[in-house]
Amino acid sequence: MNFSSSARRVAALSAAGLAASVFAAVPASAESGVLNYNCSIPILGAKTFTLVMDTDAPATLVPGTASPVLNAAAKVTVPADVADSMRSVLGAKSIDGSATSKTTLDAVAQSSALTIPATPVPDSGAMTLAAAGPMYAVTAGVEGTTHTIAAGDFTATMNLKKANGSDAGSFEIPCVAAAGQNMVVDTIKASAGTTTPTPPPAPVKVDSTTTATVKYAKKAQKATVKVSVKGSDGTPGTGKVKVKVKIGKKTKVVNATLNGAGKAKAMFKKVAGKGKYKFAVSYAGAANQNASKAKVVLKLK
Repeated sequence: MNFSSSARRVAALSAAGLAASVFAAVPASAESGVLNYNCSIPILGAKTFTLVMDTDAPATLVPGTASPVLNAAAKVTVPADVADSMRSVLGAKSIDGSATSKTTLDAVAQSSALTIPATPVPDSGAMTLAAAGPMYAVTAGVEGTTHTIAAGDFTATMNLKKANGSDAGSFEIPCVAAAGQNMVVDTIKASAGTTTPTPPPAPVKVDSTTTATVKYAKKAQKATVKVSVKGSDGTPGTGKVKVKVKIGKKTKVVNATLNGAGKAKAMFKKVAGKGKYKFAVSYAGAANQNASKAKVVLKLK
């Protein structure tokens, strides 16, 4: 189906807003499992995004006592085709916004406001967004009572920005949870024992992108591979990268440590002879970033 330029712009705006709104609307956690949300997008129609949710709810509370105000954390991966619309049609370079999240506490509807911080739109592929915010306190019932927090529908307001900081679009999109899912995020048990504290939600890991280039010094027969690692939130990679290449019958491996800018160099000596030398770069990830890989080829004639 062919769309006019204006129609494609509307579609891309809607898709971009959907992606980030899904993410920000609901707190993220492994306990919730992966949840699907249905959002109706102009021109593009219905789209589904996967979501993970968590809170810092304690495992137990003394009967009759109240918890502090709970916090939520969320993570969603925006599909590459949606990110492509944001990049190519709208020229979006960053996203921020807010969302009204509908959850339930013991089947009673609750509402929370979450914030989506400014997040860079990657140059290619899918993108990961993170969001967080306060929820509400929970008061424990009688001994043995189990209180259940479950995810629900949400509405998000999204703001897209261009490289110069100008608006690429602002809009509101409602999203509904797909039927038949286990929406439970956390449970709290009323127990006469000491309240069991739960640490804050673990930092949300974002996807990383690893890129590499290679330069060859003919006289020295030396190849230098330059590596750069960056998270989808714009933060530089940390830790180490591994670079390996097959020279003759041997596979050589160099481990390099990323500097503060997320960059590193790996040098290989005795690289000689015609042919292609394929350098494979792997980044194992860090506390706040997922792993990623890259390849670069050196051709000698």
